[in-house]
Amino acid sequence: MKNIPHYSELSAEQKTAITGIKANISSEYGVQGSKYALTLARQALKANPRESEWSFFVGILLGRIRHYSCEKKVTDEELSSMENAYKLNKTPQNAVFMAQTYLDVATSLKTIYSYSEDRKQIIHRGRMNEDFYKNAYNLYKEALDLNENSHKDLQIKIRCIDGQFKVIQYSGKKRENAIELENLIRAIKECLEVAPDHTYSNHIASKIYFELGDNENGFKHAYISEKNGNFQALMTIIDKKLELKIKFNSEKIFEDALKTYQDEVYLYQTYVLAIAYYIFHQYNIVLMMKYFLMAAECKMDRKH
Repeated sequence: MKNIPHYSELSAEQKTAITGIKANISSEYGVQGSKYALTLARQALKANPRESEWSFFVGILLGRIRHYSCEKKVTDEELSSMENAYKLNKTPQNAVFMAQTYLDVATSLKTIYSYSEDRKQIIHRGRMNEDFYKNAYNLYKEALDLNENSHKDLQIKIRCIDGQFKVIQYSGKKRENAIELENLIRAIKECLEVAPDHTYSNHIASKIYFELGDNENGFKHAYISEKNGNFQALMTIIDKKLELKIKFNSEKIFEDALKTYQDEVYLYQTYVLAIAYYIFHQYNIVLMMKYFLMAAECKMDRKH
């Protein structure tokens, strides 16, 4: 301990690094921890704007908070932070998260609009939407190439496959990209050969198989992912069963989900799904009201 200098004796760069480390640790403590981490990350970025890590971290935290609060629109700060991080350091990690940000922008342009828009504005927004989808897809490919040539990080490869699939899915050009979907399923199989029980890989595999019409393999991989504690895989299973009109024990599924996934945001999503299911599929007002009252009591740290 005697060899460790006092904080006041550290250089400005070292003090900034400590602020960044504090931000990283704080980000592990839920949404409130992430909000505090954002304040610290902004301080680190202001102190050392040439460090790509701080710019990247600000962008990541803004995106995390946005997703948690169900905000669709990507802020200028989030977009510029991710772009700056990638500009300063062209790593596979920065590329894949920059691509994700572009994908989020494209999605928000598609879903957020004003009824007062005239035809020219609608056309302009549509072109911007296409550009962001294209940029996202190209960046995912670039990230994949960078990763294969250097890091060979399995998680980055999986994220790239997932991102490319989302672009194909969200852009509404599935038929035009049938060959790409086959390429993606081959790529995700390579990931599963390395880690057969990987939660994320199995969930992506399930979604691509469902898209290709292979429901047997779709459910197989979705169940593996859900068994590992993936809430979104459970949602995929329920949605697909409803789509295919497959009967299932709804009360057991919803009750098990509420016991397994205790985070408030998952509880709320389960309540909403149960309410919609009993209104539109079972016409059961009693069970609908049961979950409605539970949802009303669920306190959410989010904007309404």
